[in-house]
Amino acid sequence: MVADLDFRKHFDPNLQARFGDPIVHVHEPHPAMANFSMRFGATKGKADVGLASALDMILGLDGEEPVIGLIGPAFSSVALPMATTAAVQQILQISFSATSPLLSNKDAYPYFVRTVPPDTVQAIALWNWIIIFNVPLAVCLYTEEAYGQSLFQALGDAQSESSSGQPSRLLGQSVRYMPQTFQEEEARSVLDRIKTLGSHFLVLLLEFSMIPYLMPLMKEEGLLGTGWQAIGSDSLAWGTSHSFLPRGFMMVLAQGQGPKFSEFSAFWSRLEYMDLLGEDAQARYKLQSMRTPVSDMPNASLSAELQAYHGFAFDAAYAFVIAINQLLRKGVAERNVRGQLLLEEIRQLVFQGVSGNVRFDANGDRLAEYDLLNVQGEERTPLVSSVAVFSASNRSCFFLNQSQLVWMNGHIGRQPLDDLITCHAGFYTEEQSRQCRLCPRGMMCMGGVNAQFVPCPKGSFANATGQTMCQLCAAGRSARDVGSVECAPCLPGYEAPKEGMEVCTRRGRHSV
Repeated sequence: MVADLDFRKHFDPNLQARFGDPIVHVHEPHPAMANFSMRFGATKGKADVGLASALDMILGLDGEEPVIGLIGPAFSSVALPMATTAAVQQILQISFSATSPLLSNKDAYPYFVRTVPPDTVQAIALWNWIIIFNVPLAVCLYTEEAYGQSLFQALGDAQSESSSGQPSRLLGQSVRYMPQTFQEEEARSVLDRIKTLGSHFLVLLLEFSMIPYLMPLMKEEGLLGTGWQAIGSDSLAWGTSHSFLPRGFMMVLAQGQGPKFSEFSAFWSRLEYMDLLGEDAQARYKLQSMRTPVSDMPNASLSAELQAYHGFAFDAAYAFVIAINQLLRKGVAERNVRGQLLLEEIRQLVFQGVSGNVRFDANGDRLAEYDLLNVQGEERTPLVSSVAVFSASNRSCFFLNQSQLVWMNGHIGRQPLDDLITCHAGFYTEEQSRQCRLCPRGMMCMGGVNAQFVPCPKGSFANATGQTMCQLCAAGRSARDVGSVECAPCLPGYEAPKEGMEVCTRRGRHSV
């Protein structure tokens, strides 16, 4: 809506007098662009609701003219089925937030474009965090749905590309996607397993709607405490997620605040309720025709803090505006401004938007830089700060002030302390990879920094992995070798009268 209001400044002197010049200037707007209009449909973050709303608008089932394009939705799980429908109907779809790498497949989703970078870029940024801080092993907790699974796959691909032949530094652990019927004990068992995997570093790839359920549970289980360090994907960078994050938590977020973002912010601050949700606005944008009433929409408010994704959404709308205008100025008839012709025009666009310089690659994707965010300040007054910028073009990371990084254990400095690479009891440090490995059978491991495994002494054994102590052989059994995994029973005529015998001895003459 804000982009539509901004564009209408080109034709409405009252809007221009009230809000100033357009943020994005459209060169020589075609007279027909004065009739450019948008209408809205809700998804409620659900694929079935989103798809139904899209079909209403594509086919005109909502009583209006069929649309020639779609903007959104926010979530990949909703965008995927909508993109399939858009491909069948040859309707251009531009998303500002759906980041799944699956949507880069132009064979499957030829009409899908996005102003936000795909998760392949986000995954490279997350992988660079592992490399820069020399993390020997990170446990990746991801939700079993399009966002979490594809991002984990992209993270694995980033590792393969940069460290082929090296020991894997990633260990995946999935949790079932269940926001409607969250099963606490099932999720808790997943978190309990994470504690046994030998790493204190967590990479959280969580679908947005699962965050309010999982994060409090992780806090209860101690996984957000001082003995751990976690980094989250962009779903945790939203302001609504910040209340769940401890001091020292880190996350990555695509930069969506270009040179024009300050103008966008100033424009937003001057808007009033009536501009976007008043009776005139509801009539213009057909808000009352939506399957979900405006009153039921949690984000139908001007009080929301502006974030990068607001810039991406603004530029998605302007991409349509500029492309349609260019086609009309080339002499294309209004009825033909759609489908493949509109798609090709969009792919060739280059313009300076609110989120920065907007252009698309052959897959309809956009490259952008990522911020590394760090929760700083005090526990009661946390402050999320950008501490580094990752460039997708040259895969480099520029730190703004690395010496002021805050870690979840309270440490402030360039690198994590050794306590984060300390192995739990029952694990040892593998020399080459520096990873904590489960103690082998026949050994005991006390844990610690650079922990070693110690073979069980003669007369004792360890018949399972992950042992912290060796057990003495029971009476009647012996273990003659160091590092035994079991004790052998004494042969006939021999005995081991007490525990911990190295060898069985011949029975005395009067033994029976």
